[in-house]
Amino acid sequence: ESITALDVAQRLSRLGYQVVAMARSGPGAIKHALAKRPHVVLMDVHLQGLMDGIDAARHIQAAAPIPVVYMSAHADAATLARIQTTKVAGFVPKPIHVPTLHATLQRALSGRPGRLFP
Repeated sequence: ESITALDVAQRLSRLGYQVVAMARSGPGAIKHALAKRPHVVLMDVHLQGLMDGIDAARHIQAAAPIPVVYMSAHADAATLARIQTTKVAGFVPKPIHVPTLHATLQRALSGRPGRLFP
């Protein structure tokens, strides 16, 4: 969802965040996260290709302690259960509500616990 990703990146930039990379696939997300070492990864659950965002997050977190905030239009029990098997720092449902995303990212960046799931 390139258009959504670009929109979210622009909104985050306006809020003062530095977006260092965007990826369409799980392997791309892993590559960028491990090369750039961002303070937080904003990960869509559904990515292009065979690897989804949850599996990509597992690979990232196995190599580096980077918090992951997920976003998805799918908040079914099975998806949320899979997300909880990772070191989840937050969850933002789609469509993205920017104030909710901002608050979730702030909690993830500060290490404070917060409401992770809808």
